[in-house]
This record gives sequence, C-alpha cells and structure tokens, in this order.
Amino acid sequence: MKAKVNSILAVIGSWILSILGIGCSSTSCAVMYGCPHTDFVLKGVVTDAESNPIQGIKVTLQEQYKDNEIQPVMETAYTDENGTASAHDSYSMIFGNTEDIVYTIRLEDVDGPENGGEFKSKTISANIVKVSDSSGAWDMGDYECTFKASLDKTNLYPSAIPRRRNSHKS
Repeated sequence: MKAKVNSILAVIGSWILSILGIGCSSTSCAVMYGCPHTDFVLKGVVTDAESNPIQGIKVTLQEQYKDNEIQPVMETAYTDENGTASAHDSYSMIFGNTEDIVYTIRLEDVDGPENGGEFKSKTISANIVKVSDSSGAWDMGDYECTFKASLDKTNLYPSAIPRRRNSHKS
C-alpha cells in the first residue's frame, strides 16, 4: 500500500513539475534556467559631407516589424570628437531569426549648432553579422553591426539673408 501511494505521489509530482516546465526524461537531467541571449556590438563613424567627423550625433539601432512598428533595440550611443559611436550590450534575442524584422540605424543631431552646424536626421540600413558561434547552452553567439554615414547640414540659418530694399523715396 505504501509503495502504491508513493507511486501515485511521484506521478502527481511529475505532472506538476512538467506544468511548471521542469522535468527530466532520464535519471541524469541538467536543469537550465534563463533564455537564449547574444552579445552585440554596434560601432561606426558619422561625418559631414566634407568627411569631417561630427560629435554629438545620437545613434540608435532600431528594429521594424512587418506591421511597421519601430522599436529601439539597444541603448543609444553618441558620437565622440572623432565621429565614432560604439555600444556593447547583451540581449535576450537571437539575431539569426530576422525574417520578419528589418534593422535600421537612426542618426539624429540632438545638440543643435554646438557640433559645427545643424544636421539632417537620417536612417540607414543596418547590416548585422554573426562574428562568433555560440559557446553552448543559452549563448547564441556574438553579433556586430558596423556602419559609416555622412549627414548633410540643414539650412535653418543661412549666412546671407537678403534684405528688402526701401522702395520709398524721401
């Protein structure tokens, strides 16, 4: 009788654990918690039309789904005095499954004329490349996106504003 009760309790316990997503099909079972993740590096250079580096440009990696919803993917990076932007992060996603997603990089001048002028915002294609394979378990490998972009100045403040002539005679 005691063996039968233990057997029933084992079946019920296994059923409860399987509902919770914890289970083993053999006597030696490795239990893993977490989710797949990848390390990602974004790096690039932003210049003006004359190839001069631009400091203070906001760089955002975005993903756009087929329903046209646009989401930022990672923390925003800003260009330094050399026009270089760099960001590194770890994500709970896999860049390999991107059939329904388009990745872009959004470049925005957020400091106005402080960086030598005001520049037009621009969105460019992001080319994400797998640079190393996974090390096993939940690690899905390392990915990188490099870019080079040139921004045009806006003409909000033209240097020569035409003056209106006085048509009135004295």
